[in-house]
Amino acid sequence: MMPMMPSAAIAPKVAPAGLAHVQAGQARTRRSVLSLARAIEPDACAVLLWYDTVGIDELWGRTARELVDAGQGRRVLGFLAEVASGRRD
Repeated sequence: MMPMMPSAAIAPKVAPAGLAHVQAGQARTRRSVLSLARAIEPDACAVLLWYDTVGIDELWGRTARELVDAGQGRRVLGFLAEVASGRRD
């Protein structure tokens, strides 16, 4: 059974002053996702293409970028960790 994607209605509202903190966290997560993806696929162009355009079936068919932007980067990191360990393709 697929986990449900949190809806925007229940997502916490971020005050403008906290927006920079959220964006910094997303930037760190994005770097972590791209770094782990590069450990799996050494072609940087292929990794960037995957990050921006390939939906991850196990994660609601959304791209890694969409998930990171939605605050779900840990799910992408977990998915990539399973791929890197050979537990999933």
